[in-house]
Amino acid sequence: MWEKIKEKYKGYALPFICITFYVVISLVAQEIKFIANILNVFLKLISPFVWGFGLAFLLVKPMKFFEKLLLKFIKYQKLARVIATLTAIASLFLVIGLVVILVAPQIFSSVERLSPLFSQIETQINNITDFLYNQYSVDLSALANFTTYQNIVVSFVNSSTTTKAITYGLSFSASTLRNILNALISVICAMYLLIDKEKFQRYIKKINYAIFNKQTADNLVGIATLAKNTFNNFIIGKLIDSLIIGILCYIGMLIFRFEYAVLISFVVGITNVIPVFGPFIGGIPGVVILTLVNPMMGLWFALFVFALQQFDGNILGPYILGDKLGLPSIGILISVVIGGGLFGFMGMLLGVPVFAIIYELSKRKINEKLQEKEITVE
Repeated sequence: MWEKIKEKYKGYALPFICITFYVVISLVAQEIKFIANILNVFLKLISPFVWGFGLAFLLVKPMKFFEKLLLKFIKYQKLARVIATLTAIASLFLVIGLVVILVAPQIFSSVERLSPLFSQIETQINNITDFLYNQYSVDLSALANFTTYQNIVVSFVNSSTTTKAITYGLSFSASTLRNILNALISVICAMYLLIDKEKFQRYIKKINYAIFNKQTADNLVGIATLAKNTFNNFIIGKLIDSLIIGILCYIGMLIFRFEYAVLISFVVGITNVIPVFGPFIGGIPGVVILTLVNPMMGLWFALFVFALQQFDGNILGPYILGDKLGLPSIGILISVVIGGGLFGFMGMLLGVPVFAIIYELSKRKINEKLQEKEITVE
């Protein structure tokens, strides 16, 4: 009887399997999406504290510097720590404020001077669309018209009701207030972490040794120390390196009389924090802008940026960062690509030290196994 049933319905087996597989995959996908949404909400909630931890990590050395100076005049260490922490945070905001005051107006001025170039680009696009329409009957006039600022604004106004505009304005205001509040929470979190740094570290150690056995806890302490040193060496070194490259780019552009020196140097310095791809990301916009001004100027700037990045990659970078990461070149490339693909800009920046930690731990484990087997690999 079972054989007759199988013979009768075997033609439906494949569709049944496919439908079942589709239903199972859909349910799993919905569950994964639900979990991803929960994680996204959780990450948004803890993001101010994550930023606060990162801010404290960046300011711990300046805080120690100020504390050492203050202890020469103040007997109470707790008071010296509080003043040193506030001074370190104030110094950071002072530096940011000076950069904004000195650099921002020149950047805005450069952007305003670029406006005629956008008109030239629009004219070229119109010429191309006319040529395509006349020769091949390809109508791209809507695309050409949309490139003008006026039509963009008109399109936005025509496609938006007053209610939508009010909703967008309220949403923008709420988002701005939320970002300000998160920034304030991050600063306060960093301040408390810096003031009670030793107490916080001691508490984490207690939790570590309370949960795990001594050997595992010792290993975790070693990993944490490795991570701290790796991130500290890489991030601080990379920021110093990028600052120097931005300044050298500005000086070089002034010497060779390139246009838009402040704007392009600022972009080159900011993007230089990204390993491997940063120099290209920062150099390409400058080459494009200067090529629109003068093709020969764009060519000479491309050569200048190439020389500058060679100096950074072969002399300045190794001098500042040294070989502290211990990563092979292919490892840096892989970490940047994977980190950028998963987490964007921050992934490209932090992927290298994370991969360096994983690489160092795996190397230690491999060497340990080789020693146990008494094998020497040349």
